[in-house]
Amino acid sequence: GGGRGGGGTGSRGDDSTDDDGGDGSDDERRSAALVALLKRARAASLLDADTGVAFVCESVSRAAAASVSRRVNNISASDEEESKKESDDEEESDDVSLAFIDGKYPVDEAALARATVCRDRGVRKEALELLCVDGKRSSAPGATELRLLRRALPAAMRGESAAFRNALGTMIRALLARIKTCQTRAAAALRTAARLGPKTTTGSEKRADLDLDLEKRAGAAERCAEFTEWLVRLALASAYPGAPYERKYMALDVLNAVAETWGVGKVSEDVGQVSDEAASSTKNGDDLEMRAERLERSPYRVCLGADVTTALLGALVDSWDKLRVAAFALLARHPPPLAGVTSVDEFGARARWALDLLRSPRVRESDAAALMMRLLLRKYAVDLGWDVTLSPEPKATKGTNATKRTKGETAARLLGTICDLIEVECSKAEEDLLSACKQSLAHGALLATRYVLAEIDFNAGREEGRAARDKLKAALARLLSLLNRVTGVALSSIASPDGALLGTAAGELEPDRLGGGSGQGAAAAAAAAAAA
Repeated sequence: GGGRGGGGTGSRGDDSTDDDGGDGSDDERRSAALVALLKRARAASLLDADTGVAFVCESVSRAAAASVSRRVNNISASDEEESKKESDDEEESDDVSLAFIDGKYPVDEAALARATVCRDRGVRKEALELLCVDGKRSSAPGATELRLLRRALPAAMRGESAAFRNALGTMIRALLARIKTCQTRAAAALRTAARLGPKTTTGSEKRADLDLDLEKRAGAAERCAEFTEWLVRLALASAYPGAPYERKYMALDVLNAVAETWGVGKVSEDVGQVSDEAASSTKNGDDLEMRAERLERSPYRVCLGADVTTALLGALVDSWDKLRVAAFALLARHPPPLAGVTSVDEFGARARWALDLLRSPRVRESDAAALMMRLLLRKYAVDLGWDVTLSPEPKATKGTNATKRTKGETAARLLGTICDLIEVECSKAEEDLLSACKQSLAHGALLATRYVLAEIDFNAGREEGRAARDKLKAALARLLSLLNRVTGVALSSIASPDGALLGTAAGELEPDRLGGGSGQGAAAAAAAAAAA
């Protein structure tokens, strides 16, 4: 991390020296000026609304052409040629307008492309913000913006600073919100046209204009849909095993942004694919309903398969905290059961893996396993209502009465499962403290308890009657009793000199150092006596 930050600082220092005449510095300055100018022009509504940053609007283009023509005419014309002024104006205007396309002045796309990959981090950020964010949230990104983003995002996914990555995540969310609005409106227009199509068969000019406008809007929305599907594929390709932390975090953040915007969708046989019939109808425009359905489909649906789920489960036990949290947020959105973990045997295999990792003496590994245990219990015990036990061996059964169990009963049973796990770990510590410490003592089970408590609806028992409330109270009382028991085991070890210096050779002890010499032993002993 430090090396990367140092490299970024060095690049900015190089930029300052290159400004005195280095190669490419003039192009970078022009690109930065163009980005700043286009941001101001967009805020003032001087850019073409249909093409985004690709063109200046037609009225401004004409006014600029007329202004340039008058200036050239004033310099070159003499008094005796005043009679030919009108013809000269028209001729000069034609010369200035040679660069126009459909009556609009084009923006230099190459300069914008250079800005998106500029060495200066600030210029890159401003360029990406220009392409992603618009003050009018309902405006769809144009073809030029999407084309430039396809070039810039693969490199930007590995941002060198946390501030840049956070800003990029915010910009991508704003872009996806614009795309979602565009697709929703286009889908509604397509469905309306599908309903009214057979009734209005007149070939009037007005009808032709409406059809042309609809096709333009639908085409823009379909371009956006293709871009979003490409963005999901890019994120999946960036989350490969062994990927750098920066790239993998941005990939998971992009997938979370897509899932937040569209939802996860549904698992279907044509996941991630468009049938030949749908493709042909999209091209021919015959089936408006199918085109609307494709626009409303979630691009995240390709991530619901077993392969992507397995990759996310691997990221769930990553050594980086943020990666684990991002992977859990994604998997928590998946519908139960998780793809690839649909049977009781597959659940048992995942639960055994999580339980072995939960007993690791490393807090990092036990924390990852606790998140895994939270996910499994949430999807299968809470959502599906399976009967799950974790001790002595993890297993699950699809009980016939699982669907009839109330939320309060589910919460009480889930607490009982966690209490069984804590009790087994605590009993091991009471029998052989040294072996228990080599196996994490009980902090893995306590971490899992902390996470699982967030999945329990404690208000459900209060609303479902006295019986459910009593079961939940009994489970909580048992949990508090076990917590006191675990605390007693830990305090007894800290309070006694032998326990505090467990595993230390006799020759390494100093007579005045028994108990640690910091007063902790005496304080722990007093706390234990007070608890007793």
